[in-house]
Amino acid sequence: MSTRVCREVCWRENGPRECKGEIVAYYRANLKLLKALADAYGFGLHAFYQPNGLLDDTNPFVRAHARGAPSYRYISELVASACAAIARGEMPMNDISDALANMPGPRYLDIAHYSPEANAVLARAIAAHMR
Repeated sequence: MSTRVCREVCWRENGPRECKGEIVAYYRANLKLLKALADAYGFGLHAFYQPNGLLDDTNPFVRAHARGAPSYRYISELVASACAAIARGEMPMNDISDALANMPGPRYLDIAHYSPEANAVLARAIAAHMR
């Protein structure tokens, strides 16, 4: 079964609440591993939650019918759950998912990859957190 199908089955069978908990648990487990590696190898850990091109209303590569699909709502709610968990301090990450909000011009080269200008905006946002 594909990952997409597994997630949709989770959503349908277990409900949004459990699936939202699963995504937060997944990120927390990955962050725990990264923290252990940082401690073991002596480097600093800075994790960032970046903008999701699929959910950006300005992304011309996301068609209207895609935005109306049930899986679009699923992804949107999972992203919102992750951002809320960061805000509550449950995930030690920096949420820069809104870093492109005021950016004029094209943000994406395709459905998911940032334009050079968007990369520069994100680099400045990341650098600001690392000072």
